[in-house]
Amino acid sequence: MHSSGIGLVRALHLLEQDSEPALATLCHSLGSQLQEGRALSDAMQRCEGVFSPFQLASVMLGEKNGHLDVTLTRLAEVEQQRLGIQQRIRSALLQPAFTLVLAMVVLVLFLPGFVFRAYLQLVENLQIEASGLFASVLKLMQATQQPLFWMVILAVMALFFCVLGLPKQREVFFRSLLQLLQKVPHFGQYFQGVYARGRSWEGLLAGAEALILVSPWGRSLGHSLQAATSARFASALASQLEVGIPALSAVKPSAQASGSLLMRLHEKTIVQGLEAGESLSVAISRVNILPLLLIQMVNVGEESGQLPELLYKVAEFYRQEMENSLESALSLLEPLVILILGFILGGFALLMLYPLAKVVESL
Repeated sequence: MHSSGIGLVRALHLLEQDSEPALATLCHSLGSQLQEGRALSDAMQRCEGVFSPFQLASVMLGEKNGHLDVTLTRLAEVEQQRLGIQQRIRSALLQPAFTLVLAMVVLVLFLPGFVFRAYLQLVENLQIEASGLFASVLKLMQATQQPLFWMVILAVMALFFCVLGLPKQREVFFRSLLQLLQKVPHFGQYFQGVYARGRSWEGLLAGAEALILVSPWGRSLGHSLQAATSARFASALASQLEVGIPALSAVKPSAQASGSLLMRLHEKTIVQGLEAGESLSVAISRVNILPLLLIQMVNVGEESGQLPELLYKVAEFYRQEMENSLESALSLLEPLVILILGFILGGFALLMLYPLAKVVESL
């Protein structure tokens, strides 16, 4: 609407009329502040927790150089791409996640309490001799009938809700888990050093991201993650450079817009390189997170003076690559879940038939 010549106050008023309650309240607050004479960036900054530093910095510079309409358009495109990716991932993971959670509830609560109890009673009544693997399975079933098993289940559930509900306990839990993972051979290194500087849960997620991104264990999944991070980082950086924000000021908001905790924890390295006089391509090559093609295109853009244009092209390239990789990975997820459940249910089916086979054999 602003690109079409409609004033900001009227545009916000129009948005307020046909929006969900949260957005309508936000538009009303912004419109009221604009009518009081505040700038849009100042009004957005007063809405704590709503707009990211990347969005605030872009709008502020768009107001200074007179290209606010272009800035808002670019921000909308970046946000639309990010939400589109999140929605695709969420919709693709919803059914497999629900199936696995339901299967775990059945395995942990329903089977020990009802099926195992009746099965053990059947084996005892038939007086079947247990040996080998069958004897081990029976001992495991008998252990689930003890009060200690249910005490452990209740303790785990209480710990889970305590971690979710109490911030202090959540921090202690994640810090302890982070320290434990740092001592694990072969991949504990990905949870050490820079990853422990922020809050413990951020360090934990950043370490997991590093494990997927740069370790030999996650090359295929890491390729998709790297493409998504690169697309968001390049698009956010291009939108800021296009409206005149210097690279030194654009790096931090772009790292935040990338959605990568690992990138956010490494943005200081890029900033330090730029402050030391290095070019942007050299500075971003030091973090060893972004792909070589992106670094090379930044170098070409700096030499040709067309850095924003090349960054937009790179962002589109990695967005398409990420979508293709994601499509392939998610297409295999549902058959994998079915295979796991089939293996578990098939094992239980064979276990249930074993006593009958023994009875028939003894006839």
